[in-house]
Amino acid sequence: MSPPNEPVFVEQPAEKAPWEQGFAAIFARDIAPGLQTQEVTRLRAVALLWKLEAGVLALAIVAWLILDWSDAHWAFLWIVVPLAAIFFGYFAARLPRLMYREGLRELVMPPVCAFLGGLSYRRRGEGGGIDPKRLMEVGLIPPASRFTLEDYFAGKWRDLAWEMVELRVIKESSGSSSGGRTTRTVYRGLLLRMLVPVGFEGVVVVSRDYGKLGNELASLAGLGRSLGRVPLPHVAFEEHFEVRSDGKARLETLLTEPVLQALLQLDQMRGGKGLTAAFADGACFIALPLRQDLFEFGSLFRSVYKVADDLHEILFQATLPCRIIDALNGEMPQKVL
Repeated sequence: MSPPNEPVFVEQPAEKAPWEQGFAAIFARDIAPGLQTQEVTRLRAVALLWKLEAGVLALAIVAWLILDWSDAHWAFLWIVVPLAAIFFGYFAARLPRLMYREGLRELVMPPVCAFLGGLSYRRRGEGGGIDPKRLMEVGLIPPASRFTLEDYFAGKWRDLAWEMVELRVIKESSGSSSGGRTTRTVYRGLLLRMLVPVGFEGVVVVSRDYGKLGNELASLAGLGRSLGRVPLPHVAFEEHFEVRSDGKARLETLLTEPVLQALLQLDQMRGGKGLTAAFADGACFIALPLRQDLFEFGSLFRSVYKVADDLHEILFQATLPCRIIDALNGEMPQKVL
């Protein structure tokens, strides 16, 4: 099997995407040669998917016929069986997708991370120096029973270490009459930790400004309202955020104009849906709510040779902490995310 066209990564202009310069050669050397094998894997995964779905459908039909023959209640025939078929069909489809996408990730991510300065990357596991429990104490993310982490990156830019990880915060509660426990995701987002180029003490929290009533409710939920509020002479920023501090840090050295602009850009790009930030323990933390996972590429129903198009976004997302560090060093960001 040979690809219809040799896959090529086309770099965007340097002034638009400086982080892409030189990646075309890396793609041609380290990624393109392995795509043919991944395409074979994709086609096998598609075939497996249809077999599994056909099996689920066949079992559903047999179950329906048996229940119909035994004069089962109409609810079993027209509600329970279709819902069970949808449920098992959904989970049957996950195996082929996982089989294909994890293999593609193993091919793509090591060259990407090496190109971006030798980044460390783990698909799942610990968050390095990012401690969600500490961030819950500060009020950056909502308190909950447990959390899961994936897509952990770590690197260094301008001699400042940074880390980034996707987080799900999960809350468990006791069931009513059955005595069981229910779980729900109360927060899903991207956490960033970047060392700051200036020394500081204390804690500074940048929270959403929900208005008087909304802020009171946020305080009850444990979202960083225990510190004293400090107004900033920045009208656009004050319309969306409020800054709270324990009074130990010099805010003018941390919340500079480039940093405020970077936070505003991030917030606007994500639709103003709850970005928060904090300066604590010698670092800048940013919590960015997500509607869907980042760092995802490849589709089971699209040729693997199209992955070159996806890598523009992956390179851009993986260098987000570098642009925040640029802002911390006083450079005004043109585009953050």
